[in-house]
Amino acid sequence: MSKTILLFLIMSVALLISAPWAAAQYANKGELNTWTTKEVERDGVGRGATGMLKVVRAARQDGFDRVVLEFTEGLPGHAVSFTKPPFYLSPNETTRGPRVKIAGNSFIAVHLFSATGRDENNKNTTLNPQGSLDLPNILEVKRIYDWDSLVVYIIGLKARKPFRVQELANPARLVVDFQH
Repeated sequence: MSKTILLFLIMSVALLISAPWAAAQYANKGELNTWTTKEVERDGVGRGATGMLKVVRAARQDGFDRVVLEFTEGLPGHAVSFTKPPFYLSPNETTRGPRVKIAGNSFIAVHLFSATGRDENNKNTTLNPQGSLDLPNILEVKRIYDWDSLVVYIIGLKARKPFRVQELANPARLVVDFQH
């Protein structure tokens, strides 16, 4: 058996074992639609179907940069908070994948639970920003994990400034703004 297949099997088993704990750690915390530097979480209870991530966009707005995560099947639970490198292709500390480099001096992690960006054949279905964005504060948006109903994005920023989390409907969107 190749090392890649063995690593994949080990990661899969470890994530299956840890999945109930991972979902249980989220709760409703922090305020939506408010500038903050503290963690903002929503547990996703009662939100319905798994959030199928369709597209992730980033753009400059007047006074802030914006990242929009758009879903086709409802908004999943989420947690948005500052984090520190190093970053790996697996959130599980016992089965870390390769290290991932992300441009920036400060970083935000966006965890989406009960979410996926892959179809039933495990094919990526999400359009993501590619490469350096060079916005006033956002330098890079990178998905580092999408497995077992957990999707993790890291957003590389030029500076640690307040952010704001919003939930929008029709279509379902999670919006994270970053002050310049």
